[in-house]
Amino acid sequence: MDAITVSAKFVAYNWFSEIASGKHDSQSEATRFAEENWKHFLANADKGLGRLLIRLSRTRPTKRGSRKQEEAA
Repeated sequence: MDAITVSAKFVAYNWFSEIASGKHDSQSEATRFAEENWKHFLANADKGLGRLLIRLSRTRPTKRGSRKQEEAA
């Protein structure tokens, strides 16, 4: 997926989340809104942000160690 597209969808998602907070099932509604209306947010999209979001989506969560190690610290 193109970095500018990812960024525009993220901007649309955040915009809708701010506007609709507490009014709707905001996560699923915001996701649907972003998928349908991302082109309107292209002017606010940042290619660098899109690249960062793509990189973050590809990373795997790191294993943080066992609880015994955390309790000992």
